[in-house]
Amino acid sequence: MELSERNIPFQKELLFHPLYHGKEMESTYRLDFLVNDDIIVELKSVESLSNEHKAQLFNYMRLMKASVGILVNFYPRFAEIERYFFDSESNEVYASDGFPVRKYS
Repeated sequence: MELSERNIPFQKELLFHPLYHGKEMESTYRLDFLVNDDIIVELKSVESLSNEHKAQLFNYMRLMKASVGILVNFYPRFAEIERYFFDSESNEVYASDGFPVRKYS
């Protein structure tokens, strides 16, 4: 894998329990990839990315306080890639155009 060849630290299929008011929740979530402890990469192979796919990524970003989220869809002829940014101060996720993406979360 490219990340390994470039010596970029990552975790694959990372299971985590989010914290709520400092206590670990029983729910378990699975990230496809966590890169450099701050970038979440979610992989899909669907006809088109749905609001549910985006909401999943945004929830993971908020729960992990990850500053970057990347959604990759391998179904189209060429990979479809969407990048988002999380601002922990405002608790908002922003699209790469700088606008908040409240409607999906």
